[in-house]
Amino acid sequence: MCSSSTVATLEAHQNIKVTSPLNSEDFVTMAEQWGPTKKATLQQISEDVKDQVEKMTKKDFEKYRACLYRKSDTNPGVMKEFLIKVNVGGPDYIHLWVRKEDQTYILHRVKEKETKDSPLVPIPANE
Repeated sequence: MCSSSTVATLEAHQNIKVTSPLNSEDFVTMAEQWGPTKKATLQQISEDVKDQVEKMTKKDFEKYRACLYRKSDTNPGVMKEFLIKVNVGGPDYIHLWVRKEDQTYILHRVKEKETKDSPLVPIPANE
């Protein structure tokens, strides 16, 4: 289990509330399984899940531009997963967790109310 200072760091500096169903140790391990944050070159993947994003958030996004992404380092060749930061107008951003299953991109989770500086980290199930 992570120390309380590690959990406090995650919560305070990364805008992450560490709660069930992931314990703090699971969350840190999961966050470490992702590659470095890179400039987005996958606008098409973002576009492929835009309808799913709008349905899940119950919002229509006029502006919708991928800025940054991270790719999962686990299970190479089996399943591809991406975390994508999308600018949805002005200072507003959303984070997407997208999985590629067969030849289709599926929105796994979305987190709203993000900023340009919000770290691109896995989205806990309860958010």
